[in-house]
Amino acid sequence: MPISSQACNKSSLCIGKRPVSGKLLRSTLGWMIPALLCSPVWAAGTTVSNDTVVVTDTAEQQAATSRTVSTTSTKTTTPLSKTPQSVSVVTSEDIEEKGVTSVADSLAYSSGVVTNYRGTSNRNDEVLVRGMSGYVPQYLDGISFGSSSSGVNLSPQVDPWLLEKVELIHGPSSVLYGQSAPGGLLSLTSKRPTATPLHEIELGYGTDNQRMAAFDFGGQLDKNGKVLFRLTGVTRARDGQEKYVEEERYAIAPSLTFLPNDSTSLTVLASIQKDPKAGYRNFLPAEGTVLSNANGSIPTDLFVSDPDWEEANREQKSIGYLFEHKVNDQLTLRQNMRVADISQVTKTIIYDSWTDSTQAVMSRWAQKFDDEVQSMGLDNQAQYTFATGTVQHTLLGGVDYKHYIYDNRTWSDKNLDGDLDFDWTHPSYSLSASDIDPVATTDETQHRTQIGTYLQDQLEWNRWNLVLSGRYDRAKMRVDDHLYDSRIENTANKMTGRAGVMYTFDNGIAPYASYNTSFEPITSTDANGKMLKPTTARQAEVGMKYAPKDRDLMASVALFDLHQLDVASYDSKTGGYVQTGEVGSKGVELESRLGLTDALKVTASYTFTDAETLKSETASEVGKRPYWIPEHMASLWTSYRFDMGLTTGAGVRYMGTTFNRANDVKVPAYNLVDMALSYDLGRASASLKGATAKLTVSNVLDHEYVSSCANNWACFYGSGRSAMASVNYSW
Repeated sequence: MPISSQACNKSSLCIGKRPVSGKLLRSTLGWMIPALLCSPVWAAGTTVSNDTVVVTDTAEQQAATSRTVSTTSTKTTTPLSKTPQSVSVVTSEDIEEKGVTSVADSLAYSSGVVTNYRGTSNRNDEVLVRGMSGYVPQYLDGISFGSSSSGVNLSPQVDPWLLEKVELIHGPSSVLYGQSAPGGLLSLTSKRPTATPLHEIELGYGTDNQRMAAFDFGGQLDKNGKVLFRLTGVTRARDGQEKYVEEERYAIAPSLTFLPNDSTSLTVLASIQKDPKAGYRNFLPAEGTVLSNANGSIPTDLFVSDPDWEEANREQKSIGYLFEHKVNDQLTLRQNMRVADISQVTKTIIYDSWTDSTQAVMSRWAQKFDDEVQSMGLDNQAQYTFATGTVQHTLLGGVDYKHYIYDNRTWSDKNLDGDLDFDWTHPSYSLSASDIDPVATTDETQHRTQIGTYLQDQLEWNRWNLVLSGRYDRAKMRVDDHLYDSRIENTANKMTGRAGVMYTFDNGIAPYASYNTSFEPITSTDANGKMLKPTTARQAEVGMKYAPKDRDLMASVALFDLHQLDVASYDSKTGGYVQTGEVGSKGVELESRLGLTDALKVTASYTFTDAETLKSETASEVGKRPYWIPEHMASLWTSYRFDMGLTTGAGVRYMGTTFNRANDVKVPAYNLVDMALSYDLGRASASLKGATAKLTVSNVLDHEYVSSCANNWACFYGSGRSAMASVNYSW
């Protein structure tokens, strides 16, 4: 029986609306139980001390949570100054300072990344990196979260209040994670239990009727410090920029850490996030936004859909664990696991085309989506440190497993009778149920399974650092079409690798070079209905990092040459897709964070990207720049902390000119100004110790702009000014 037609009952194990696949459950237990039983902490003969565990943050743990260390690029705790690859890091302090409400927004001041190109249609955290049009996949606590990077319409959106850190790897990342988009990989780190007592609440109100309430509690559950907890939660609500649009969210994330002895830790993390009003996603024509329209400019608050039909309801749930056991000073074993379910029901009416040359009446389509992704990920790691002469090695070996089940059902009413026509110059919202007659257009289930084995050696000799990594993946994909009772499937075996070298001078300057490869399965089919092989990517990167030991400074410059191969393009002669396409992107990224004084901090970035389609079966596409990708981007953020308890921050973001798919519609460049203020109320009165008042404003000048156009019928207005005043109290 197809998964899409199953239902939950008392005898079935359910995550979300549908029962967990038996194969998914058996695979999870089959990988998880033997690995746990073989861990020395559970094996016979292991001695667990009953003595009090004194919990202190080691230097390594402190470094792992800082902005100068990444655990994503190598899956080991490695300083960025010793990582021969570009990695952008955003901490919870950065998120709090700027008052951002999405992961995508948190990356707005990082290099190489395009965020919120859909403007106010920000339901998903879709980011583009290094000129590639594929969305980068999201990983939460080391495990793929929600779905693979392609072929799935439904994506998670983790509220940034729940996160300790956001890391963005620039460029191919398959060597440690398997199938991945060529542009990069987004890694999120949850807030985790802490031995230090933590009590924090925050309340806020802002423009567009924004409301926010959040809390964050943590500490020890027992007197010996062997059980730690963290409980984090947030609720948000606001009116959208468009009329009739509302957004609403509730999220909570409990976690526990068990420390049976000083060599072992087990952290269990769970989260539930409900977005009963998940926002609005629609399209606008180029005429009236970036091109002239005889009727004037389309208002930025125009609601193209109908309030009686519009719906967006998303729910995401996950539970998993992080297990680590230090066998001795050299060998450490780890196992990370997560099971997640994301479901979403969406109903909307979208712009399709003009009905005539007056460009006043829009032809619209009605759509309904019912999507659900069940996912499971398991990563087993063994890390061994040793020396061969004067060369220090950190050897990492691992086997990981991923499985996704994606149910996608869609219905459409293509407005053949004209009932959905809409005059934007005189908006009227009076549709009745009989005006919309959606017909099923998609009912399919995708199954994706990946088993990967990887090996990495990080070598350090004098001033040299060398990283050598290799991975072998076996990826299976099957698509069951329930409308046409058909099935297509494919199996791919892929080798990917990485080599990087870096030399560090005494003054902190560290030039480096690296080479990375990746692969990504696709669902396109050839003329015979056979699924195509995965696309592949390769990247060469050279750069330099500067991190002097005696200064609060981290700066980097990277030059990259990235190519995505075997890109599918449609062959009109055969009526199917062929893999002769190639997209190339090369450019320069600069990123720096500098503490000029203890009070004055500066963050800056600049990106130049030269991206184009190099090969395609469609001759008109060759030489064209990918849509949404600007040639130039830049940002600058400064903050200053006064002695009186006041901290000010201000920034500017520049997004260069972009084009649509055909490169015949130009979207003008724009600048946005942001600001932040915070004041320690305890400086005004001792009775207010621990309280902080904050004000954050994005797009201070309320600049009206178009964020991008994918096609002539798919343009997006950017977000207007948004301000939030809040009070935070910690004790």
